[in-house]
Amino acid sequence: MAGRRFKEGERLWLSWAMANRDPAVFSDPDRVHLDRKGNRHSSSGPGVHRCIGSNVARTVFKRMVTAVTDRMPDHCCDPEATVHWETIGIIQGMRHLPAAFTPGRRLGPRSTRRRRRSGRHATSRGSPSR
Repeated sequence: MAGRRFKEGERLWLSWAMANRDPAVFSDPDRVHLDRKGNRHSSSGPGVHRCIGSNVARTVFKRMVTAVTDRMPDHCCDPEATVHWETIGIIQGMRHLPAAFTPGRRLGPRSTRRRRRSGRHATSRGSPSR
């Protein structure tokens, strides 16, 4: 791996957090490119052991990201004010990521609006009330 030879029985640590950041494979490896080509990762398992739901997960994630970016095209995150979780070596994430965007017209039903259902009203939590 990268010119290093491993001996039999030697331990190797793989970090999913480092996936797709090899500058020999990806130009600009430290930037997020959701449409990056040549992305041969195995986070859903390789070959015949591939997760059966991986294509559904990829499609749902792509639609979610598209919906958010379409709704907030001017969004901007503040990486300097980001607070990361303490790492345990394999899990990386953010506890706090400040973001700014221009709010648009509200879409979808309001959570405080009551809807008529079977002669009863539904509260915002969906439990019937009389």
